[in-house]
Amino acid sequence: MRNMSGTGARSKRLCRGCCKGRRDREQIQNHQDTVRHPHVFLSMRDNRYPMSTEIPWDKSRMEWKPVDMTVTYNGDGAFTARMPSGISFPMEAPVGMGGHGKIPNPIQYLIGSLGGCVGVKILLALSDNGIVPDELTIGIHGTRKKTMPAFFDHVHLTVTLRADADDAMVSAIIEQTLTRLCPIAAMFAEVGEVTAEHRIIRNLSV
Repeated sequence: MRNMSGTGARSKRLCRGCCKGRRDREQIQNHQDTVRHPHVFLSMRDNRYPMSTEIPWDKSRMEWKPVDMTVTYNGDGAFTARMPSGISFPMEAPVGMGGHGKIPNPIQYLIGSLGGCVGVKILLALSDNGIVPDELTIGIHGTRKKTMPAFFDHVHLTVTLRADADDAMVSAIIEQTLTRLCPIAAMFAEVGEVTAEHRIIRNLSV
């Protein structure tokens, strides 16, 4: 995938148009139509593309509330994160740092939270357009700097939808999600690149 990162001051990630120069791959097998479309996003390091602060959503969906959480060490590399509501989840140190690889470590939760955040926003946007997908999966591959603090320099998402959805609409939803609606994607883009592609699987009538 073409590297679109800029230089100088920070800027925003922006879709350059998935249709330009793309190679659509269509496979019809067992009455299914699968189309793959790449997206390329600019790095936030390029300030030619400022991000709009206007979000086209109802205020009930806005995420302005502060977050409070307490993380407690339980011994043997294990921790528990607990919210004031009483909801909690376990995590442990990475293998090699005291963990045993039995439950997710903080970095794995970080990547998982990116997928969850993106997934929620995509589903809401699809629902606003009257579409409920039969399936949604988000594959994530991230690479990290080999120097400390070893932040993610590139994260790529592969969004697969099983739905009778318009490709242009899905492209716009993913672009809006990554650049304006998902705060976790925006934080990743502050320090590296976030790119994405999508595949739509359509059930064809016989």
